[in-house]
Amino acid sequence: MAFIPKGFLVDGSVEDQTREIAALLAHFDHGTSGLLYKEQSDPPDTYCLPSKDFPCYPGKSYHGRGPLQLCWNYNYKMCGEGIGDDSLLSRPEKLSQDPVIAFKSALWFWCTRQWNKPSCHSVMTGNWTPLSSDIEANRLPGFGLTINIINGIECNIESAEANSRVEKYRKFCELLAVNPGENIDCRYQKPFG
Repeated sequence: MAFIPKGFLVDGSVEDQTREIAALLAHFDHGTSGLLYKEQSDPPDTYCLPSKDFPCYPGKSYHGRGPLQLCWNYNYKMCGEGIGDDSLLSRPEKLSQDPVIAFKSALWFWCTRQWNKPSCHSVMTGNWTPLSSDIEANRLPGFGLTINIINGIECNIESAEANSRVEKYRKFCELLAVNPGENIDCRYQKPFG
């Protein structure tokens, strides 16, 4: 209910909404190995980019946690503000300890514009129009763009990770009896800069 004001499961046609659920489930499935893992295993670093606005707390790691594997201190800070929990920056482990906060973080990321990127929600519901620079970069509306928004390093290359996301999306579209639509991979999309 907290995300209805942002248009979640309200915007777009019934077909758009069904595709959006398939997309979200595909990313959840991919990021958590079928909702098996709550956080990234063996993170290579603490994902901390210190700044006065997004300070890193001693001994804390801002690695991927939750259904969409939220990472980096700045995302934890903005997410905490967005879901009404200002303690996420100082207690990032809450994302793997509290399932309500974990799923709120995922929906926050999904429904919120990320820096120079549109929200995944606006892309999947037809509420985003690409700029000429997006068209030149082959960033067009569809599931493939959500991969670019979530993890652009999987795009503009042949990527097993991106291919896995696409297969999961196709599976959920089939289960939900909805056409996957166009632009479902990001193989030829330039990542956002």
